Amino acid sequence: MDHVAIMKKTKIEGIIFDLGGVLVEDFGRQFLDNASRKLKVPATKLKKVIQQEEAALQKGKETSLEFWRRVCGQLKIECPLDKVLETLWTRPYRKHARIKKDMLKLVKKLREQYKVVVLSNTIKEHSKINGERGIFDYFDAVLLSNEIGLRKPEKKFFQEASKKLSISPDRLLFVDDEMRWVKAARKHGLRAILFKSKESLEETVSKLRR
Repeated sequence: MDHVAIMKKTKIEGIIFDLGGVLVEDFGRQFLDNASRKLKVPATKLKKVIQQEEAALQKGKETSLEFWRRVCGQLKIECPLDKVLETLWTRPYRKHARIKKDMLKLVKKLREQYKVVVLSNTIKEHSKINGERGIFDYFDAVLLSNEIGLRKPEKKFFQEASKKLSISPDRLLFVDDEMRWVKAARKHGLRAILFKSKESLEETVSKLRR
């Protein structure tokens, strides 16, 4: 039995969307290339340290400047000036993390039948940019890690979506472009699928309606 067939056992009432890679273009490569040049550190080494140290930043417990100073300390390098550090997250994001307009059209369409939610591991600067873009206006609820102090894969983060919508986890479909978060959502009782394209998502949702 395929995963869609399993999901059809219970009616879906809400759909939860990740941001990066699903609703906006992934900017990770451009971000790492730029930060690697500015900090004069190999991208692979920098990526490893960022992944080790990003939890506090994503939970809103420190500023980006504090984060970068800590990263520089871990790398044992001299930090660039603050005015340089302040652009590392924002400049590549504004340029490369473009909104997927076709996905927002789909969200608008799905909202006619389902409650829709954004749930994302993110940072203050990116939340501000997306707020200015108006992307959050398309959703019934917005759950951003930097605002509520929780992040994937924490169970409480997924539970917040259930509470906000008053919908049980087994009636929520989670859509993410990273399998580790899809697996986490399934572990915590949600339906979850790996995002591949707008068309494949539409097909999955269509099957769930039958």
